[in-house]
Amino acid sequence: MNWFFPTACVGCGKEGISFCPECLGQAPRQSLDVCALCGDPLPKGRVCPACARNKPTYRGLRAYGLYDSLFKEAVHQLKYHRNTALGLPMSQLMWPMIDTAGWVVDAVVPIPLGAEKLRQRGYNQAHFLARPIALHLRKPYLPNVLIRLREVTTQTQLTAEQREANVRGAFLADPKLVLGKKILLVDDVFTTGATMRSASEALIQAGAAGVYAATFAKAGKA
Repeated sequence: MNWFFPTACVGCGKEGISFCPECLGQAPRQSLDVCALCGDPLPKGRVCPACARNKPTYRGLRAYGLYDSLFKEAVHQLKYHRNTALGLPMSQLMWPMIDTAGWVVDAVVPIPLGAEKLRQRGYNQAHFLARPIALHLRKPYLPNVLIRLREVTTQTQLTAEQREANVRGAFLADPKLVLGKKILLVDDVFTTGATMRSASEALIQAGAAGVYAATFAKAGKA
């Protein structure tokens, strides 16, 4: 991949490194003082009123950075411009965050794409984040545990309520692979949480003992 995408800083173009210390130091990181379930600003360890009213089935969420500037560009390069070589350094930034979360997990699962979108794009960007995380944690990587039962319309221009409806019942999990297991779900961006909620619900319905969620970036405020 370095032949097509020579390693260079996503922010400034400095050669030899994907995220130089200067750009990384200026990029908007996700605060630790956030709701444990959605990542919105809140004193550490608490759950926001919205999540308390409508608690997701996953037990915890962590996001490395905010979906802005450097991190937004990194996601776009990975997701839309075929720069899959960025997956490893993006994943490596997430490792300490996951290590310190204190989660006990049995396997790592990427959020899947629908068949048509996978055909169009040619790859699932979440795979390039999730697989290195599984290797780092020394846990099984299970990319085929979840499938999308149907294609959904693009989420980018939808309201939070429309996103929830758009992905409701969109996933199916294989009970033979998840029964009794604690699963770490991995995706590139957390926006309203609709996709993560739907995927988590499918895993719990299939018999998973618990689900945690990790994303590279999160839309919203620090």
